[in-house]
Amino acid sequence: MQHQEILFACAEFAIGLAGFSAIVVAIGYRGGNWDEVTRYIFALLLFFAIGAGLFALLPAALFTTGLSEESVWRIASPFYLFFIGSLLRFVFAVSGSIRGQLSALARWGGITVNLMASAGLLLNTLGLLYRPQAAPYVLTVLFFLVAAATNFARVVFRRPDSAA
Repeated sequence: MQHQEILFACAEFAIGLAGFSAIVVAIGYRGGNWDEVTRYIFALLLFFAIGAGLFALLPAALFTTGLSEESVWRIASPFYLFFIGSLLRFVFAVSGSIRGQLSALARWGGITVNLMASAGLLLNTLGLLYRPQAAPYVLTVLFFLVAAATNFARVVFRRPDSAA
């Protein structure tokens, strides 16, 4: 199953990115105070990286139970969907002072892609339009990795006087 190899590679990348990010940020901000926007972006980075890592491994754990492939995607998708809902709640709960300093394109672009991923996972869960399959799930994991890497760049190259 090719999707399992892709998901394992994603999990490795996610774990490496989260660890490396923590080291880079700890060194880069040594002795200095983080502003609230940098803390928010770093929290998003960790949310995306850890989410990608955990949800890349979930199908492998489900496959060990002897479930059919369709059942694995039907079961794993709502868990991922719940995680995305938690992420969106975190994004929408951000204070007005932080929101005002964030790039509208990055904020609404991320929300839009999360909603699209949620739609794919919901269809995967319900089996509507197509049978539950790996593609929507794997694409969501890949999106989380791209979002984590983008937030890593935002933290590393961020200037407090510009929109993040």
